[in-house]
Parts: sequence; structure tokens; C-alpha cells
Amino acid sequence: MKEQLSHWMSDLNASIKEKMAELTGTNYDSGYYQLPRLTEAEQMQKNQELIEWYRKWAEEGDEEEQRQTLEYLQKALDGDR
Repeated sequence: MKEQLSHWMSDLNASIKEKMAELTGTNYDSGYYQLPRLTEAEQMQKNQELIEWYRKWAEEGDEEEQRQTLEYLQKALDGDR
């Protein structure tokens, strides 16, 4: 279960990097990046695109995987109490 969560987080991070690179035209693998200056309208458009992408990504999740992840997180949190 811990491996599944780690794999899921790794996939999410990779997806976010890929989407940000697509939206900004920048390679994030260099380890350092300064965002370009955008107008307020440009920033709002990019924000909306990212919000929509995240919403679609979240809706596509596997229900069984999500259930298992929730159970794992609940056990992990209960173990820390």
C-alpha cells in the first residue's frame, strides 16, 4: 500500500511538471526556474487551465485505488495518535 501511495505521488508530480512545462514552455528538469511576468489576464487564464486539468485528473482516478489509499492514510494517521 505504501508503494502504491509513493507511485501515485510520483505520477502526480510528473504530471504537474509536464503540465507546467506545457503551459509555460519551460523545462523543469534543470532544478531552477523563474516564472515569466504575466499580465493579470494571462495569469488568470493559466490558473483556469491548471484548475481544469487538475479537476479532470482527479475525476479519472481509480475508485479501488482511491479506497485503498484512503484506508492506508487512515491507518497511518491512527498509528500516529
